[in-house]
Amino acid sequence: MSLYVERNLRLISVILILPAVILCSAGILYSAFGWNTVNDFFGGLMAIPWFRHIFSPAIVLGGPVIVFALNFRAFCHVQAQRANGEWLLRLGIRRRPGNLIPFVAAGLLLGLLLSYAFVENFQIVPR
Repeated sequence: MSLYVERNLRLISVILILPAVILCSAGILYSAFGWNTVNDFFGGLMAIPWFRHIFSPAIVLGGPVIVFALNFRAFCHVQAQRANGEWLLRLGIRRRPGNLIPFVAAGLLLGLLLSYAFVENFQIVPR
């Protein structure tokens, strides 16, 4: 990992995860509290071309995936080696709460978005 990415990993993580957080927050505000103004606001902003690109599925799902991978690499160390015909796998975890918090947030957002995608598109097919 480059020195620039290592030094600014927290800022990069926040920027990459922000579209998914905003989209999930808007969905929760609408479905749980019935705030339709949030959806109307997003509907108006989607007419702006650059805003439509920020909230594309590739950015909304790709941002948390990149944050998950970058922060996993920053605080975990995985080593596999073969000794005496057996595989030895070591997992080392460093105490870095600055990397653990975005890692957990990205994991929760990915779980929320993927479970929503599954439930929204699930259909029972009769046999």
